[in-house]
Amino acid sequence: MIRPLFAAFACLMATSVAADTTPAPAEVAIIHYDKLSEAKLNGNAKNLTLSPVLGTAQETPCLQLVNMTLAARKVTVRILGLNADEYELYLDTDTEGVRKKTSVFAVFGDPPPTPNYRDYYVGVKTRSELEAGIVVGIPGTKRTLAEWESFKRIRENCAKLAPKYANPVRTDGMVCQAALKGVPGWIEEAEYDDLDNRTARIVVAQKGSLISTPSGSFIISSVVDPSEKQATIGDTIQSARANLIKYVPDPISRNEVVQALTPVDFTLSVEKSKSVPGRYVVRAALRNWTDRLITGKVNLIPPSGWSVKPVLPTVRMGAYGRSVPALFTLVATPQAAADTMLGASAVLSVDGVDMNLLAKVDLAGAK
Repeated sequence: MIRPLFAAFACLMATSVAADTTPAPAEVAIIHYDKLSEAKLNGNAKNLTLSPVLGTAQETPCLQLVNMTLAARKVTVRILGLNADEYELYLDTDTEGVRKKTSVFAVFGDPPPTPNYRDYYVGVKTRSELEAGIVVGIPGTKRTLAEWESFKRIRENCAKLAPKYANPVRTDGMVCQAALKGVPGWIEEAEYDDLDNRTARIVVAQKGSLISTPSGSFIISSVVDPSEKQATIGDTIQSARANLIKYVPDPISRNEVVQALTPVDFTLSVEKSKSVPGRYVVRAALRNWTDRLITGKVNLIPPSGWSVKPVLPTVRMGAYGRSVPALFTLVATPQAAADTMLGASAVLSVDGVDMNLLAKVDLAGAK
């Protein structure tokens, strides 16, 4: 029911959310019950979205508050525009944002199972109490900003490369296409599940009335721990990498698609020696944005006539943003060519799947 919010949330994760993981005190969200179709929140609560599920006239609306930040938070929710004196209040989270456990009534056939609403029952509230405000705990996530960054980079890499494999005619091209389309799809599903985890649901029903929420809007028992989902995604992406090694014989296609699924930064910088003319210190910086360890070795590709001495050529990078350098000394011999472009190759391995990255730098720009 909150899927339309997914694109907005993904954009927020890529921009401003890094600075907004700690909520401001005394957050207040105001819901106008008589204007739910507008799906609008008032008050000072930021990065919080109302996604009401209205259903039919005979069904009780389910008010979904979606937390667009990563941290759990407490929000005072004021519900205005009510027309009865007393209401029965149902919440699927406690005041700390912890999801309540629920039993489920078995239902046979196509309809989803119906939850036992009594598991969410808070009590009878007067209209004035609901207007004054109730404290609602809204769950956060166990995911880190580094994980979101990893997801973002993989999606961007796949989107950039996908047009090249849009119309495959051979099996290896089809395998590449499946990886470039499938992996972003798996990531989107996991991100949607995580957004669903960060949703608190509220139902207010007139006292004594029969509660019946819109189909599927109050099913909480199937919510998956995002950390478990993340582990599954990592293994699935690794399986896609392994399939590329197995079914794509062309080394260029195989390498570029593995790279798309394995975001690693690779840059070169050069510094002139202050004591020895013609000597340079070369630093190859690598940063791993995947969920697992990456190991490998960096080789410099110098211009003709330049001498290379490896100082620290091997690399070992932990997951999610871990960075390591590879160091070299570069010396110009009397036979050094006028060409000043320096290249480097990083041969990296992630759980037995290899890939080759390339980088360049102009020695003429060294300071």
